[in-house]
Amino acid sequence: MKLSVSDADIERENERAMERIAPSTGSDGKALTAEERRQSLDGLLREKGLTLVEFRLAMERNAHLRKAVEHGFEITEATLREEFARLHGEKVEVRHIQVGDVNGLHEALNRLDQGHDFAEIARTVSENQESAANGGLLAPFAFNDEAIAPVLREAAFALKPGEVTKPIRVARWWHILKLERRLPAADVTFDAVRTQVEQTLRDRVLPQEMNKRLATLFQKAQIRVLDGKLKDQFDRLMRENAATGAAPAP
Repeated sequence: MKLSVSDADIERENERAMERIAPSTGSDGKALTAEERRQSLDGLLREKGLTLVEFRLAMERNAHLRKAVEHGFEITEATLREEFARLHGEKVEVRHIQVGDVNGLHEALNRLDQGHDFAEIARTVSENQESAANGGLLAPFAFNDEAIAPVLREAAFALKPGEVTKPIRVARWWHILKLERRLPAADVTFDAVRTQVEQTLRDRVLPQEMNKRLATLFQKAQIRVLDGKLKDQFDRLMRENAATGAAPAP
């Protein structure tokens, strides 16, 4: 592709990762020191079983992926307006119970029938750990938000505040939604926020495209694993990822 990646490109990729791992400003609004951010990174690397050298190699790889994906990346006017609607259009705020088996589903439904609080059921029954910790509350989303399965979006927007859906099956999961409130569209014009909307779109879409490119490259690569035990694990991992189109995480 005749593209080049500089040290500055790699450093920018490193800083993007650090902002996700240890934002420069903490949740209390105070700026984190370089040492505090480094400690957060060290803790994550220990948890993942990675070295700092491996982390830096991943940042170099990501810099190459980003450069390759950005090459020829175009945003149409229609796509930009869709993103504007996603960010600034009407949204719903729902609570969510997610379970993967019939027993969990029956428990949730029985407790709902008994009049138990939806948020408390989500905390104790839902298998979505991220939302369960917050009583099943999801971040507000628009009708065209691709991060939410279409059938769940349609069900959520059909509810009135306080209403609860019947169980909805998506892949291997059962979902139950409760509408908390509707959030009206923001009082802002497209032209006034066009630049911010485009940047938000790039920040959201480029990592997705990078992951797709990585998965494609990984699946095409000729990889030999010489250690017998590791080869069995590698082959199993490749079979699992072949079903999802994913590439093993670094």
